Amino acid sequence: MMRFSILLIVLLMCGLLSVAQQKNQPNVIFILTDDQGYGDFSGMGNPYVKTPAMDQLKNEGTFFSNFHVSAVCAPTRASLMTGRYNYRTGVSGVNRGKVNMYADEHTMAEYFKEAGYNTGLFGKWHLGYNYPMRAIDQGFDVAYMWDEMQRFRTDPVMEENGVNKTYKGEFLTDVIFDKAEAYLEEQAQNDTPFFAYIATFLPHTHHDGSQVPDEYMERFNAYDELSWHTRQCYAMIEKVDERIDLLLKKLDKLGLEDNTMIIFTTDNGPAECYPGVNRDCQLRYRCGLRGMKGSPYEGGIRVPLFMKWPGHFDSDLEVDEFTAHVDILPTLMDVIGHPLNDDKVIDGRSLYPFLLKEEVDWEPDFFYHLHMPDMAIMENKWNRGTILLGDYKLVEGKELFNIAEDPFELNNLAEVMPEKLQLMRKAYVERLELYLSERGLKRQPNILGSDKQQLVNLLYFEKIPEESGWPVEVIKKGPYTLIIDDIQHADIKPGSQFILKAMGKEWRIPINRDQNVLRLSNIRLPKGEYFLQLLIDDDTFPKTHKSWTPEQGRYHRLEWGHRRVTIELK
Repeated sequence: MMRFSILLIVLLMCGLLSVAQQKNQPNVIFILTDDQGYGDFSGMGNPYVKTPAMDQLKNEGTFFSNFHVSAVCAPTRASLMTGRYNYRTGVSGVNRGKVNMYADEHTMAEYFKEAGYNTGLFGKWHLGYNYPMRAIDQGFDVAYMWDEMQRFRTDPVMEENGVNKTYKGEFLTDVIFDKAEAYLEEQAQNDTPFFAYIATFLPHTHHDGSQVPDEYMERFNAYDELSWHTRQCYAMIEKVDERIDLLLKKLDKLGLEDNTMIIFTTDNGPAECYPGVNRDCQLRYRCGLRGMKGSPYEGGIRVPLFMKWPGHFDSDLEVDEFTAHVDILPTLMDVIGHPLNDDKVIDGRSLYPFLLKEEVDWEPDFFYHLHMPDMAIMENKWNRGTILLGDYKLVEGKELFNIAEDPFELNNLAEVMPEKLQLMRKAYVERLELYLSERGLKRQPNILGSDKQQLVNLLYFEKIPEESGWPVEVIKKGPYTLIIDDIQHADIKPGSQFILKAMGKEWRIPINRDQNVLRLSNIRLPKGEYFLQLLIDDDTFPKTHKSWTPEQGRYHRLEWGHRRVTIELK
């Protein structure tokens, strides 16, 4: 009886200790904006845009002024979520299947769940559109996602835990933040800590039409020296700032501010424009940095990072060490005292010692390469690639900078330091080969036939161009219904047919020019892993549009006669 009593006391004490540890763990809110560059803040000296809420996070927290990400969004998001360079995760670009992150990657949300947190995503995921790659498959308890194939930010269709819901008369950013604030209210009633990932699509632009409600444009229309595209971007930034301000007020009202850690950063540098469609190009204010989105120069990869936790991190503290996106996950796990898994290499290092103002032995290290569409990586290994080791940075294999002394990358040292140049080139190739060796370029397939997702979205934006199809793994033969949405009849010759191909089998669907949506029922697909192809008359119709209008949507230039395809398991 005595032994039982002692055991019971020990178990009770362990349970109480567990609860106490949870209460000492901060809630975490991670805000990630899209295409907001280093100079797109009033607190960074921008003479046009006003960002009081973002500046408040900077001034009341720790400012990492030399923080780096990938030059485009999906690779950044993969590295943020895993602490690993993007090629290790299977993510190599921003479209055509390159965004598909492997399901066995251990995400930030999964780490937080292991530590006893409730987890929520609000906004842009961009690491796979279908099971097993969606946010709800990757550790998030709730996920309110918006896929960027939609035409406009008004009347957005949100995928809420796998179910689509349309918000008529509402603006995307408001829906995202409204959902996040409702989540905070719900979590305030719970004893467990929470992790909220709020990823805005703004200030990323589409080709088509205005990107923000008209009232946000009024102030910027007075600046004749700014292009329409730049005015739209600045208006979008102010819209996001407005909602961040409301979010901070909601935290305070709920009594969560003191025990909530807030992280703010952005996924890459500012977009100049969309050449070929929107030629309204203009270099935005970048604090003197060279390059824009997509560029391996600092203007494409250097962004601010703010971290705020009242009473724990000093306000108005600046850390100027060279840090990167892969460091965020190790930092957060260090803060909450949760171990990292040892089954996969973690490239990042914890920034927590900087936040505690400790002496840190820190050697700068960074790698990035952009996999362009249809590009053989090793044959084009220098294209938009960079590596930084210590104070030296190699750009596209031919330019060498001492980034500590020359942050604006004005003085190319390649000719005066040829041996250093060759050493950096060798290190770059070795690093690229190392990262590619883990995953290669094999894509995580979309699973067809799973009970976890009966309606699978197959977007043209994610096709593999060499195979003209989607990577799929069919685990149940069907029957399926194929739905082809928003037919672009102007780009399809009369009398054409859609052709669905799978492992030697073929189905044909006559194209009725009076119908905008076509269906084919009772399809039984072969089991296995292969490319599912959708063509039009052996793909002989024109590839390049000649009839583009803003109403046709952002990706019409890349579509093959339709906007969206879904496969529904019946």
